[in-house]
Amino acid sequence: MGTSDAAWVAACRRFETMTVAVADRLMAVEPILVGPAESLRAVARRVVDRPQCRIACVVDAGGTLLGLLPIADLAFAAFVHVMPEVFLKHANDLAHSTQFAALSHGRTAGEVMRPALALRPGDSLEDAFGRLLGADLEGLPIVDDAGRVTGYLNLPEFLCAWLTNCAPAGEGDDR
Repeated sequence: MGTSDAAWVAACRRFETMTVAVADRLMAVEPILVGPAESLRAVARRVVDRPQCRIACVVDAGGTLLGLLPIADLAFAAFVHVMPEVFLKHANDLAHSTQFAALSHGRTAGEVMRPALALRPGDSLEDAFGRLLGADLEGLPIVDDAGRVTGYLNLPEFLCAWLTNCAPAGEGDDR
């Protein structure tokens, strides 16, 4: 193994030991918290004001995570009434048909939210990234032991964590 390869292996090991809490401090993207009774229009306004956050966290009055509302689902729920023919054309299997039905009838965050999925501050970035990919989302909330949302971690923050703490300098930067 060459020097460049050894540097990349060492960088990967550093990344594997990093936690969600460390990555969250690098860019400090604030989560968008919405109540389950909040209208989709109100949620859309908040999302537009903070586009770096790609998920609205549906929380109860105490800030406990109830579910997730990804921007893609919010856009789907908003536009399905404007141009339903576009969505019907793509709802060609049972999963899409079910999603179409659920999102087309929802009017509030609680009616269209996905199940709660979150990260914990002590989770490794490796595990966190796997959960993010497995859920096909661009970000996930961070919760404390009581399930209250305390932060948010997205793909740019993963990249920032890599660049700041893990990526080897010099030769091989363009890999």
